Amino acid sequence: MELRADLEGRGVHPDVLRFCRAELLADNYFHAVQEAVKSVADKMRSRAGVRDDGATLVDRVLAGHPPLLSINALKTVSERSEQSGFANLIRGTFGMFRNP
Repeated sequence: MELRADLEGRGVHPDVLRFCRAELLADNYFHAVQEAVKSVADKMRSRAGVRDDGATLVDRVLAGHPPLLSINALKTVSERSEQSGFANLIRGTFGMFRNP
């Protein structure tokens, strides 16, 4: 419960806690992170209305031209670079924690 309180105090999104509640209660932190990463994929699928997964999901939803979901207005080179970097970060996170 101490970790949960700490996460809530840091403003962790409620979806993350919902996806990894059992793992947090069992002090199974690797699987808690794995479930949190799965929640990101689930949220992307839900918001974009697609069924893809993994790198294909990221490529379609965040890296498409135009992306189905954007984190900014994509009007400047800097904004487009930020979007690309975010897609790379999510792609890497999926590779690191979903497919160890």
